[in-house]
Amino acid sequence: MEYLHAGQSSTEAKQPRGVVSRQITYSPGIEAPRKEWFVSGTESSEIRLASSNTENVAHFSRILYPSQGTIIAMDPDIPLTHQRVPLNSRGAPECIWMMDGVNVGTGAEVWWAPSGGRHKLVLTDVAGNELDSVIFDVRGAILH
Repeated sequence: MEYLHAGQSSTEAKQPRGVVSRQITYSPGIEAPRKEWFVSGTESSEIRLASSNTENVAHFSRILYPSQGTIIAMDPDIPLTHQRVPLNSRGAPECIWMMDGVNVGTGAEVWWAPSGGRHKLVLTDVAGNELDSVIFDVRGAILH
C-alpha cells in the first residue's frame, strides 16, 4: 500500500448508507475494545467466543483425532507401556472422553493407552451430553 500511495495520499472512504459503527468489547477479554462496522440493525456491543456460551459448545465441539474410521497401527518394537494415542478435540475445554463406555480422561487433549480392536470414542460435556463420537480400530502388536 505504501508503494501505491507513494505519490498520492489516500482519502478516507465515505461511510456507506445502512452501515453503522460501534465500540465493541470481546468476552472473555481477549482483545482490547475497538470500533467495528455493522449493517444497520445487526450491531452489537460485545463479541463472545463460542466456547464461552454453553449452547454453542455442543454445536462446535468435535473430535479432531482419531477421526471416523481411523486405523491405528501399533509398533511391535516399542513396549506397550510406552505407546500412547492422543485424543484431540476442538471447542470443549471441559470435556470428558469416554472410550467404550469408560472415562479415559478430561480436557481438550488426553493421551490414551491403546488396546487392540474396534473402539467407540465419545466426547461429552460435564453434564454427560454427547458432543461427538467416532469409531476406529487399533491393530498391530499383541495388545491387551
